[in-house]
Amino acid sequence: MTNTVRWGWFLLIFTWFLFVTGMSGVFGIWHWAFQIKNVKNQKKSHDFPIIDYYFLLIILTGGVVAWIWVGINWLGLKYFRMTKAKRPLETGQLVLPGQPISPINAATGGPGTIIHTSFIRASIPGKIVQSLDSNGQHQISVERLLDMFHRKGSSILPEVNAIVLGRVTKIKPKEATVNIFVVGETVCQREFQGIIRIQDVKATSKDTIKIYAFFRPGDIVRAQISLGDQSSYYLSTAKNDLGVVFATDITGDA
Repeated sequence: MTNTVRWGWFLLIFTWFLFVTGMSGVFGIWHWAFQIKNVKNQKKSHDFPIIDYYFLLIILTGGVVAWIWVGINWLGLKYFRMTKAKRPLETGQLVLPGQPISPINAATGGPGTIIHTSFIRASIPGKIVQSLDSNGQHQISVERLLDMFHRKGSSILPEVNAIVLGRVTKIKPKEATVNIFVVGETVCQREFQGIIRIQDVKATSKDTIKIYAFFRPGDIVRAQISLGDQSSYYLSTAKNDLGVVFATDITGDA
């Protein structure tokens, strides 16, 4: 079950809980007022219609069940987050400043990382690198993206369905031009040109997409090659794990 689905269930149950609790309060006040009226009129308390007791019991039972469901969902979300956060990220995965990488009891922090709230976190945007430190302990570092750009790479060629990293260089009304510098986990010796067409940005709502709302020059994007050759490649970001991984603001700064 995804986090979005969990939140959806949580909000649904919580809304039901608020409704049931409110109705319980209304019935409780009504019952109290009815009893006061009976006392003033010197009537017996059992003059309160028995059917209303059943309704009140059903509402109160519903309130208890709603409380239990809210508690279960809250604990489930908390456990899900804790479990997900405790899993160390994999080598080569891109991270942004402040993003948790690994618990401090699983490794030591190297260059490009900081220790905060019992986690090793990225202090710069880049790629995770794992190695052994001088004491032979497992060390996690982050290699800056700019270092990846200037490092001498391989002569690998992009292929269809390959996952690539690229820098957006130009925006047009119906497409974005991207310079590809990483194919898979390999830094390219030279950059290749790629194009993200407006119909390849998202899998849905293609008719309402505006390319400048998704990309800016200088953005680093993760995309999949759909087709092309060495002169130019068509790229797609129409999956949940694809898209902008390092964004620039409107002034072009990171």
